Amino acid sequence: MNQKVAVIGAGRMGSALAAAVYKKGFDTTVWNRTSSKTEPLSRLGLRVAPSLLEAIGNAEIVIVSLNNYESLNQLVRPPAIESALRGKVLVQLSSGTPDEAREMESWARPRGIDYLDGAILNYPVDIGKPRIIQGEVKAFLTTAYGSCSKGPEARP
Repeated sequence: MNQKVAVIGAGRMGSALAAAVYKKGFDTTVWNRTSSKTEPLSRLGLRVAPSLLEAIGNAEIVIVSLNNYESLNQLVRPPAIESALRGKVLVQLSSGTPDEAREMESWARPRGIDYLDGAILNYPVDIGKPRIIQGEVKAFLTTAYGSCSKGPEARP
């Protein structure tokens, strides 16, 4: 696969997401404010960007896994980052409320940023793996809100 994905945030969930996307064959770059958190991902073979702008720069899809919307807003609202996100798919997986999701989409859409907001219904250790629950195989689950003009080809 050629599709380029950036994962922003290398905590437990962000690292699990980045590793799963990479293992599925996507060209994956990761960035974290504390760069030492990206070292295990680098050892797996993921590209580690030295800056947020560089991580976003070549990506078609930007997956964000941070603590909350406040952290997200601090990262994406500066003009250079906002400009770099234009024309890309921003998948926001940080914790928050439906109102915060709607507000983020209202910010993104007029700036030419395709925006999807999701909630992860899984533990980091289970990301990218089927999980057996009461005898049934359950896959990685999310719920999503937003709009994406890119269609199914923009789904890692």
